[in-house]
This record gives sequence, C-alpha cells and structure tokens, in this order.
Amino acid sequence: MRLAGQEKLGYYPTPPETLRLLAQALKPETGGLLRLLDPCAGKGEALAAVAQSLKDQGGQVVTYGVELADVRAQEAAQVLDHVIQATWWDVTTRNKAFSLLWLNPPYDWEYGELKEGKKRQRLEYQFLRATEDKLAPGGVLVYIVPQGILGRPNVARFLAGHFDRIQVRRLPADEYDRFNQVVLLGVRRRKAMRDEAVEETLRLYGSGANPPALDEDPLDAYIVPVSQVAERSF
Repeated sequence: MRLAGQEKLGYYPTPPETLRLLAQALKPETGGLLRLLDPCAGKGEALAAVAQSLKDQGGQVVTYGVELADVRAQEAAQVLDHVIQATWWDVTTRNKAFSLLWLNPPYDWEYGELKEGKKRQRLEYQFLRATEDKLAPGGVLVYIVPQGILGRPNVARFLAGHFDRIQVRRLPADEYDRFNQVVLLGVRRRKAMRDEAVEETLRLYGSGANPPALDEDPLDAYIVPVSQVAERSF
C-alpha cells in the first residue's frame, strides 16, 4: 500500500456532491426494515447520509458498519446503529441479509505475505468478492472505485455476472479529478449468469471510455428492498 494509504488505512471518504446525488437515486421499499451495510465505514458519514435520506422518504432503516481504524470506528459509532472495530476479514455476518451494500473499498493492491503461487489481487476486487453474498437478491450495490478497476477482467466479469440493472457514472468534475473515480450501481441477481455485453462495456470504461458524469446524467432510481432477516445481522 502507498505510504499515504498506509497512514490512512486506505481511507478515502465519498466526496460530498457524489454522496448527495447517490442518495437521491435510492428509494425505500416500505413495509419493513431496510438493513444497510458499509464494510469500510470510515467515520460513518456516507452510510448515515444515505440512511437519513431513506428515512426522510418513509423508510425504516438500520445501519451496520465495519471500520479498522479505532478512532474512526468510534466516530462511526456515533452516527451508525451497529459498528464493529475490526478488519472485514475478522467479521462474521449473515449471508443475503442486507438491503444495500455501500462499498467504497481501499484503492490499492493486496499487501502482506502471499502463499507461493498466489497472485496479488486488487483490494477493490477482494472486498467485492468478500461482501457480495451479504447482499440479498434484489439488494442494491453502490460500488465506488477508480475507473481503471472496471477494466480488470475479473472485476468486469464478476460485476456483470452477479448484478443486473448496472449503471456507471463518473464523479462530478471537481471530485473526479482527484482519483478518477466512478460509481457503479446494480441489483444483485438471484442467480449468477454470464453477461458478455455488460462485461465488455465495463472493460471499455476501465480502458478509458468515459461514462456519463453523475451530475450531468442522473441515475435511474433504485428501490432499496426490505430485508427478510428478522434479527440483527452482526
């Protein structure tokens, strides 16, 4: 991990205009509880803002966050309902329990010792693979990553195969310029399938073809579904 990233433990919070526009695209299903998960919660401000927007629209919401840095975890606990201070890999949660997965992972390569013959992976991909099954079928993924990540074959294939209704937007100009980030929204499929057309589109974006800007081409709305899990998910 880069030195700056090491100091921040991979913390790159969602920029404010992007957060506002994304929250606008999320609509609550009524008649039950919406469970929202952020496995890289930082100070909790992004998930808290989304939760508040859903509540303002009549949703019943409970939030769950995991954050490695102790000080940030303490801050997140002030604005989220349930927070664990740990690395995601040490947390046990129920599968298919969450209505929305907010995933703004560390932007870097896997670090530490690797087993012989094992290739080093991007953390953006590792977090995606490790959290996707926590999302209920029909649940909404919000995935915020550097644009080039979408061009990686394993990332494009996984996203296209596991998610439907995918939309990609680059961040507004002032916020995009810093890390060249894009946001991808999608709905988790009930059964994974190969979608070569979407896969190719994602790879083109990752290779430099620019998706529309979030502030110029608003996202179609996504309904955040009611969770079918009755008890706490942590």
